[in-house]
Amino acid sequence: MRYFFSLVVLSVVLIMACGGQKNPGPLYEPGTEEYALFETLSDSMGIEVLDPDQNKVLITTSEFTIWTSDILSSLYAPLSRMANQINQIPPEQIYQFIEQSAENKARQKLIVMDAKKEGITVSDSAVQAQLESYYQARGGKDQFLQFLEQRNISLDLVKQDIKANLYLQRYTDEVVSQGMEITEEQLFEEYQKPKTASVRHILFSTQGKSEEEKAEIEEKANKVLEEAKSGADFAELAQQYSEDPGSKEKGGLYEDFGKGQMVKPFEEAAFTMDVGEIDLVETRFGYHIIKVVGHKQEEKPFEQVKDSIKTRMEQQSSQDARESAIDQLKEDYNYKEHFSWNA
Repeated sequence: MRYFFSLVVLSVVLIMACGGQKNPGPLYEPGTEEYALFETLSDSMGIEVLDPDQNKVLITTSEFTIWTSDILSSLYAPLSRMANQINQIPPEQIYQFIEQSAENKARQKLIVMDAKKEGITVSDSAVQAQLESYYQARGGKDQFLQFLEQRNISLDLVKQDIKANLYLQRYTDEVVSQGMEITEEQLFEEYQKPKTASVRHILFSTQGKSEEEKAEIEEKANKVLEEAKSGADFAELAQQYSEDPGSKEKGGLYEDFGKGQMVKPFEEAAFTMDVGEIDLVETRFGYHIIKVVGHKQEEKPFEQVKDSIKTRMEQQSSQDARESAIDQLKEDYNYKEHFSWNA
């Protein structure tokens, strides 16, 4: 289950629209292409939260509210490119995308709020400089604008996203990562750990499920876990039970992946469990029965790879510190999700 894996791959530019406590009302007018798409999702597929005539609360904090209107623009860009196959997408995957988009928007707003309190600013010139680099990467401004148009993404949304990311970068560098230092001993300890892991796994998806449904899924996963531990052929169990299309037909196999490629709980299990060991792990995708089938060590000398190890460890430390900071901000600002389909 690679970190960037999703049952439906939906790439999207996430935006930093302003949420507020007062209901801002519907985002789209009847007759627009955006209105028609969300009306289809609401009426034909029963995803009522996307009703374009309504504006519903998704997340509340003591400082701001995330409404459906705050995320519809980010949802429209990828979903509109799949309009001809929209009825083939399982509703639970769309619900998961709604949840991820709303949570990302709230996380961004929490970070920007705290960054501003810490005296961090992002200038228009910094945003423009980043935008210019996007132009260059696409062969010029005209080509970049054409790229956006093909994906139903506005330039204003890109600028807002750039600004949010710059806040995130500076907040991480100037607040959450201050004082971090990785020693030579820590580098060598990391060097001695496996460089890659190979596993077989069985995914029991909990995306878009209620707490009651999740409990039933966990019970089912534990029963299959008992089968696996009792000696049943793991590859056959994966082909029978796994809901991960990326590995199901390969008997649940993911080979020789490095660190940073899987969601964290999955990665930790893959690299810390002994070869041959089988266990159950929960991630944001669901419950995974994992069997470690192999580890490979770094073959290059320590001095040759220690800089790359340090870079990876610094990135991971910063990410961990940022997640801890966000968890604290959620607590400080009474963060609460209102995903009624999971009630």
